Amino acid sequence: MFERDEKTGKLDFAHNPFSSINASIEDLRTMNPLDVYGFQYDLSLNGYEILSGSIRNHDLELLTEAFRMVGRPEDEVKSKFGGMYEAFQY
Repeated sequence: MFERDEKTGKLDFAHNPFSSINASIEDLRTMNPLDVYGFQYDLSLNGYEILSGSIRNHDLELLTEAFRMVGRPEDEVKSKFGGMYEAFQY
């Protein structure tokens, strides 16, 4: 789910930040971020990506924690993705 930028050492999303995370909130807070997997899929044929997708994260707590881990506070998630943030509260 996450990777480190080789130049800055900063943690960032490896693929889609809205992918579901294969961990509980407790796991996410205690695991090495580089050991966290997301539900992301790619299919390649003869070296070409022909399909990709993911199961979307629909857990607001996991979503905001994942963004916090890469240095994006909950207020930023609210302001940039307000519709999704509000919908996930129901």
